[in-house]
Amino acid sequence: MKSTLGQGCCRLDLTRDARHHVAFGFGVHQCLGQPLARMELQVVYGTLYKRIPTLRPAAPMEDVRCKTDAFIYGVHELPVSW
Repeated sequence: MKSTLGQGCCRLDLTRDARHHVAFGFGVHQCLGQPLARMELQVVYGTLYKRIPTLRPAAPMEDVRCKTDAFIYGVHELPVSW
């Protein structure tokens, strides 16, 4: 897995180039709502950062627990402060 995904693939890195993630599936199993979800996230994040420009993680990234089961990948929670 690491040879395909690169070093540090299991570490949360908010600056990582995420163009090749599979959160929306892949190939024939790709989510039909992917384009809408991407547009919604761009609007949400852009608005959030404009309204709260000092928003930042409230805990060290190494303390953020990740979900690693077979169905959902991501963080359990991400505490933030501003």
